[in-house]
Amino acid sequence: MSQETNPLDLGEDYRKVLNHHGYAFQYSVIEFMAELRRQRRCDWELEAAEFPVSVQEMTTRIDFIFRKARPHVYLVGECKRANPALSNWCFAKSTHARGRSSIDRVVFQCAWVPPPDKKLADRIPRAEATRMLMGTIQDTSQPAYHVGLSVKAKQTGDKKGGRKSDAIEDTAGQVCKGLNGLIEYFNTQRLKLPHNEKLYFLPAIFTTAKIRVTDTDLSLANIGTGEFEPGSVSVKEAPWIWYQYHVSPDLKHTVPTDENEYRSPFDLAGTLEQEFTRSIAVVGVKGIEEFLRQGILYR
Repeated sequence: MSQETNPLDLGEDYRKVLNHHGYAFQYSVIEFMAELRRQRRCDWELEAAEFPVSVQEMTTRIDFIFRKARPHVYLVGECKRANPALSNWCFAKSTHARGRSSIDRVVFQCAWVPPPDKKLADRIPRAEATRMLMGTIQDTSQPAYHVGLSVKAKQTGDKKGGRKSDAIEDTAGQVCKGLNGLIEYFNTQRLKLPHNEKLYFLPAIFTTAKIRVTDTDLSLANIGTGEFEPGSVSVKEAPWIWYQYHVSPDLKHTVPTDENEYRSPFDLAGTLEQEFTRSIAVVGVKGIEEFLRQGILYR
């Protein structure tokens, strides 16, 4: 005869599972941001949680979407409860990662629906004559970091956590998948969107990890050993940062780029910036309010 599980024991087991999968952290972040809104300490409003999207025949759910109206800015949030044993997320930068530009910048995507060509609309269905276009905007007011790695901390790790040193890469890929899936969703709704009214998309990772940064340039390592000398790299804590991420082609949306932003196929640096370079906000718990109150250049 089997013995029934004690409800108290089951509740404790469920608590551990909720914590491990990150739902507790995800919804506590949503509530914190919503409370800031109620107190008028930020102007972001919750639009949806666990919003399902699809991109490149892959499906996922966005942890949450907050929105600003006029202009329409969509904050696509991905929450990551870091493995306590690897809860130092450390970021570095290099001048060479900027390509040919000597200016530090962050890059975001925007989309709009131009009025359909009248001659074209007379010959083909309205759904085919109406299209969405993509562009990018750049902001030089904040520095960006180019390499992020999880570093061990003096805490006990999750027993089922496995090796999570690639947590930053995995989470960055996930938030980009969600953001590009949201763009695909709006593309399916383009007939209902007002003409020439831009939509802006901002990806952000919210994490329990401590965010650390170094001012040491990656190109200053010893070329003979491929390493930095002991004591040559120092880090400091940051509340939040911009992380420059190169999105792989299989995570990108299929919306065409504005013809006015055409680049030669031989301009690899320009193509990298226009098509694949995206800036992701990485936000620690202590930096949520500061991040939400920062501004981005819109046009």
